[in-house]
Amino acid sequence: MIAVYGRIALEFGLRQTAMMEEWANWAASEITSDQARRSSEAAGEQGSEQHHDAELELELAQGQGRVQERDQVRDQEQAREQAQTQKQEQ
Repeated sequence: MIAVYGRIALEFGLRQTAMMEEWANWAASEITSDQARRSSEAAGEQGSEQHHDAELELELAQGQGRVQERDQVRDQEQAREQAQTQKQEQ
């Protein structure tokens, strides 16, 4: 049963992380939308916005790296479970 509970906890973490990534991508697109860009240009903050956009792109890239790490952990967990199941079947 420990393997089942561990898999359930892992799946919760994976789904929660995927939801947060989806939200972060949505929020970034809202921030960098044409309307926000026009508003900031009108206020004379174009240089500041470009710096902010670069920071957002970096954060998104880091988030994608975390998603890749999460996927690797999930794949490793599935491989361990398969190996354990095969061992039990023998």
